[in-house]
Amino acid sequence: SPAREEQEDFVPRAKPLRDVPEKEVALYAHLNDLPAHITECPHASEAYRGEIQSLLYQLEENHPGTRHSIMAGYEELAALAAEEFGARDGGKTELGECERCGASTTRDRCRKCSLLDSLHAA
Repeated sequence: SPAREEQEDFVPRAKPLRDVPEKEVALYAHLNDLPAHITECPHASEAYRGEIQSLLYQLEENHPGTRHSIMAGYEELAALAAEEFGARDGGKTELGECERCGASTTRDRCRKCSLLDSLHAA
């Protein structure tokens, strides 16, 4: 599918600190007297994601560089997947408009409106 930078309806995401561990960001902010409110979700330890995060932290502690290796592997797989699945439709995913709000989507209703429908149904 096309990169978001190539589509008029989407703003490209910028993640300048994605490769920097949270602890290093917090330490940098603290050492440079920068105002930073870095807290973890109070439910993170209960969630599956929190368990995975703890596992990754432990792996990084025992084997420095693990986190960067995993991220590099992810980037490589993401590029291969984009190449493979983008090739099937010529790299042109057809975008339409949400029937409710007019936002760009590949479905009849955008994700936001679908979630709102689910909430109202509950």
